[in-house]
Amino acid sequence: KMAQGSPQKFTRSVRGSSALISRLQLEGQHTWHNGCVNTISFTPSGNSLISGSDDRHIVIGDWQTGSVIHRWHSGHHNNVFQAKVMPFSNECTIVSCAADGQVRVSELQEGGEAVTRNLCQHRGRAHKLAVDPLSPNIVLSTGEDGYVQQMDLRMDHPSVELVRVGKTTARRGGFRVVGLNSIALNPANSHYFCTGGDDPICRVWDRRMLPYTPADEDDVCQPLHKLAPNHLMQAGRVSITSAVYAHDGHEIVASYNDEHIYLLDASGSRTDNGYLHQYQGHRNERTVKGVNLMGAGSEFVVSGSDCGHVFVWDKKSEDILVMHKGDEEVVNCLEPHPFLAVLATSGIGDDIKVWAPTGDPFSNFEGMHKQTKRNARRRDAPGRAANIPWALLLAGGAPRLTAAFGLDEPHSEEVGSSEDGDSSGEGDGSASGDDEEGESDGEEEGCDSDEEGSASDKGDGDGDSDDDDGGIVSGGGDGGGVEGGGSGEGEVGAGEGEEGGAAGSKRQRLGRGAGGSRLSRLLSDTAQRLRDIESSDEEQHEEKGGAMTQKKK
Repeated sequence: KMAQGSPQKFTRSVRGSSALISRLQLEGQHTWHNGCVNTISFTPSGNSLISGSDDRHIVIGDWQTGSVIHRWHSGHHNNVFQAKVMPFSNECTIVSCAADGQVRVSELQEGGEAVTRNLCQHRGRAHKLAVDPLSPNIVLSTGEDGYVQQMDLRMDHPSVELVRVGKTTARRGGFRVVGLNSIALNPANSHYFCTGGDDPICRVWDRRMLPYTPADEDDVCQPLHKLAPNHLMQAGRVSITSAVYAHDGHEIVASYNDEHIYLLDASGSRTDNGYLHQYQGHRNERTVKGVNLMGAGSEFVVSGSDCGHVFVWDKKSEDILVMHKGDEEVVNCLEPHPFLAVLATSGIGDDIKVWAPTGDPFSNFEGMHKQTKRNARRRDAPGRAANIPWALLLAGGAPRLTAAFGLDEPHSEEVGSSEDGDSSGEGDGSASGDDEEGESDGEEEGCDSDEEGSASDKGDGDGDSDDDDGGIVSGGGDGGGVEGGGSGEGEVGAGEGEEGGAAGSKRQRLGRGAGGSRLSRLLSDTAQRLRDIESSDEEQHEEKGGAMTQKKK
């Protein structure tokens, strides 16, 4: 039946086949970086994979053979969070954003070197990018400062602030910035885009109505649609870590921290409870996880998990089709191939995994059932999420914890109390004071909360040199460490060359200002206690289950 019709119809049918997806197995494993791989994406042709990492390098590699095609220093001073190829650029123009708040563009030259320049600067970490599929020049970015910025690569001053996402707060009587983790353009109509961040609402915007100039500091720009499950609308600490459109732009899939994944109607008109479907079984608490849709007709939902597994759900039935181990700790990034039933993933580890439908159908349903129950039990443990969730630590929770435990509060400011409402450390990162309860800098998106910040400058073997315009010319070699950078009291780093960069890139600073060292010790002790509680709960559960089994026998 699938053979009838055009080759295009056959390809679409195959990519949307659950029988094929159930056969996904690990086909390749590539180590191109010396740090957590925070971003992966296929090039428009599908021939190559582009990745960015805590080592601040960007790599274009052959996902089938594992060979590195290009490798260069991004020019960022902190962990690279996303890198994308601009359309219609012969795969030679790459934009990237990072924990230093910068959005940069890299132009690949003949001979393999890359020339990079800065496009814009967010006040805080810049998490995600969205490129216009119909233009080789337009890119949008979001960051923890709540701004959506649009850049035109043809302009000398390319950045325009489209909107600052926020909401009025009765408790403080003012404006509260919503830090943004995600942005996605509607693939069917690129005038529309959606954002997700530090509240439960997925907002849909129309670029033709922007930029928006507020009348005063309390004036909030209203989106076209506000989407969220009804039961989460008033949830206190629930936030969106990732939101993406389906292929036709009619639906948006959003992943919530310490909650489930929900399929939302992009127009907000087809549901009574605020969502179309709900996908359960994984766990999203420790890091800023991505979510994606796979298949020519967006037939499958894919996500990583804190348990280190890759989950694939059927979009309509909500059933888990596949669960495979994708990382020793956490799986964060998932990128489907544009034409094939192939999936690339990455997590806390330094490697990239490629999955293809070359194995037997998934059959470990007993193991899947045990793992999903374990994830649910950990998520719903009494007092765990309500007291100190990992998501709070990753979303600027240091000031809240210092106040809760009676420590001196790190420096923060209200919006409007200074010219731009932000405060910067001595390093390259910055911390925004616009959040209602303050934010802390120096955390990493792709790494475990227990690990610390970035490496210091031990010299770069790629031969990077700064020019007067802020651009960097980077050689294409593989050697050397990475440039230093960080936030707060300065830089923390150790080691030399690549090994030093790798060791330093996994350190994390959790506090700024007075009380920072006390806070770091407090968070470290608290994290260990939470892990001990989890282990104890697991042992008690297993012992109880064993006793019940013996009693039945």
